[in-house]
Amino acid sequence: MNDSAVLQGRRPPARAATGADSCLVFHALAVLFVGPLGPVAPHTHAAPALLVGLDGPVGVAAADAQAPMQRASAWCIAPGWPHRVDGGHGAVAVLYLEPGSRAARAALRLAPGPAAQASDAATGACPLPGAANWCRALRWARRLHSAPRLARLMAGLCEALPPLAPPPPGELASRRHGAAQVLRALAQVRSLALAPDAAASGAPPLRGLPSPAAAGIALSASRLRHLVSAQAGTPLRRYRLWCRLTQAAQWAARGHSLTDAALAAGFADQAHFTRAFRAMFGLPPSAVLARPALRVWLPEAAAPLTPARPSRTRGR
Repeated sequence: MNDSAVLQGRRPPARAATGADSCLVFHALAVLFVGPLGPVAPHTHAAPALLVGLDGPVGVAAADAQAPMQRASAWCIAPGWPHRVDGGHGAVAVLYLEPGSRAARAALRLAPGPAAQASDAATGACPLPGAANWCRALRWARRLHSAPRLARLMAGLCEALPPLAPPPPGELASRRHGAAQVLRALAQVRSLALAPDAAASGAPPLRGLPSPAAAGIALSASRLRHLVSAQAGTPLRRYRLWCRLTQAAQWAARGHSLTDAALAAGFADQAHFTRAFRAMFGLPPSAVLARPALRVWLPEAAAPLTPARPSRTRGR
């Protein structure tokens, strides 16, 4: 598959959606889920998300039960917007873009900003341009069995969003400096949230957020928080939670029980992890990670892993 034209090419053969067709891909730039979803309870992402119906339109509505369900072939959903999803009876693909990445910033240009969300609760999502091409490309995820090809597909998907418009010449230097500061802060939060010593201790890591000085950032704490929220679309604390949830999911994919995975990622217990997962994704972790024959691809994996294996002890 040509990476520069990942949204083009022939359509893969259609196939009925079943739990065995589900796959979960962890990549440095994004997390991808493909499979049937059905109705999804109200939840709020910490990352921009692309929701694509592979077998028909999907519905999106504000979290309010009275809000009407709007349907489209593909959606771009802003982080921080409480919403419901109706995936119907077919398969859907959800691509969560890593906050702060170029793809996430491009998605934030498509999805309405905080001001629009405050004025109209139905505008936290917008139809994604080129839905047919996105559907064609994302159907390949369930059919690829080569880690390098799947990695190229993920990178190509993230590059396929419309490029960011260049800022005015007078703002170029300040924009670049601000983006660099944001990426440095996010990297610091991720490294602390996923520190092996913090996970091994059983205590929730990163009880407080790193100071700008400790991260080598020449900004005040309040200015840094404002900059991250504006450019990454999510507060630092929400990003920390995002890191811990994805890390726990990867632990579960390696064969650990949900309890062991929750503790390894710094949650107090499995119930704490389940509440946080449901609030972020609208489903309990077992509804995703315990699917029959679910294929899971981890960043370092040469072959898909399946989480449905006997529990292992944390010390192993």
